[in-house]
Order: sequence, then C-alpha cells, then structure tokens
Amino acid sequence: MADADMSVTALAAAGDIAAYREVPPRAPLLVLRRTSQLADGRVCEATVFHLRPERFDLVVRSGLAG
Repeated sequence: MADADMSVTALAAAGDIAAYREVPPRAPLLVLRRTSQLADGRVCEATVFHLRPERFDLVVRSGLAG
C-alpha cells in the first residue's frame, strides 16, 4: 500500500445501519470512506465506516520528506 484517500461526511443513518450503530433511524452519523492504492495506482482496498460522532476524533498528520 503506497497511498490512501479519505473523506468524511455526515449523513442520516439508514434503518439497518442505525440499528447496528445503536442510534435512532436518521440520526446523524459520520461516514468515513477510504480508498488505498498500490504504488502503481491500482486500488487495493476500499472501506466505508459509519461512526457515531461522539466517538470520533479526527487527527491529521502531514509530513514532508527531506
């Protein structure tokens, strides 16, 4: 894995996801989508996470190679 793209958005929870996350239907959830690529650009992983906002902490690290 060489690179990954991530996005975070807020959406109303669909019924099945609301039940799984133990929130009322249409409750706001954060949706994190991540797509990882190999060095040649091919996608090797795509995931979607449905997160309760009160249990989410976004930490971003940006490093610059010398």
